[in-house]
Amino acid sequence: MGGTRQHALVAHSGSESGQPSLVDMLQVEALFEAVPDAVIVYDLRDRRVLAWNLAAERMFGYTQAEAAELRLEDLLPERLRTGIVQMLEDYLAGKPAGSEFRGDTIELPALHKSGRELFVQFSTTHIGNRTQCTVMTIVRDLTERRQADLALVGAP
Repeated sequence: MGGTRQHALVAHSGSESGQPSLVDMLQVEALFEAVPDAVIVYDLRDRRVLAWNLAAERMFGYTQAEAAELRLEDLLPERLRTGIVQMLEDYLAGKPAGSEFRGDTIELPALHKSGRELFVQFSTTHIGNRTQCTVMTIVRDLTERRQADLALVGAP
């Protein structure tokens, strides 16, 4: 995992120029990589991945370079893709049907690169206004907890 990782993150700065300083950017980079949960930043309009931290690489099995070729729905089982895409499109259009996307945390199945299904919690935040269309999602792997819960109730 050597080399420099590229991210589409911007740090806010108190500098007079309004531009983030190198120190600001390095602090944001360090925080982005230190978060133990997967962090995915994507464009809401086409759902393309813009940034992907090391925890996301471990969780989903895709490198940063591979993730840059993905759309958010590529991380979901086929049976959920149409509904999630519609929910995101409704949100972008300002329709009430997209309101479940606004800052909510949802639990749903996701897919590892190998095809193995995970059970995850997506916590999503829209960064900026509707015209900026950047979204950050924190993803927590709940697979082990879900398997333990199912074992307790005797479900297959």
